[in-house]
Amino acid sequence: MDRRQSIITLGALFASLPLALYSNENGALVIESDKEEAKFKIGKDAFLLRPNSKIELIHDGTFTKALTLLGGGVLGVFGGGDKVLKTKTFTAGIRGTGVYLQEYANDAVYSCLCYGKGDYKYND
Repeated sequence: MDRRQSIITLGALFASLPLALYSNENGALVIESDKEEAKFKIGKDAFLLRPNSKIELIHDGTFTKALTLLGGGVLGVFGGGDKVLKTKTFTAGIRGTGVYLQEYANDAVYSCLCYGKGDYKYND
């Protein structure tokens, strides 16, 4: 069994499965939702992917190390450790229990960090 398959638990009551789940050329896990929300857990971290959204995760099997929002919106609740968040407008190093990211068509990204600290840097 592939290691990525062994650490992923997908689905929850009233949750849709991701439309696509694959590893990219950098070894990161890419997850895309369809027209409905997708709820899933990877290691000690849980995610809610908004409809028509796409994220990239770098994960060590227990904790997420980096989350890149490629489109749409995502809520992540983390089991611990430092994280790197990337969006089209900023990169942030965070230490916190949760984050919500939502991308908008006008290149704006909403970010809400829950119970933690973040160091945000504008992407040039």
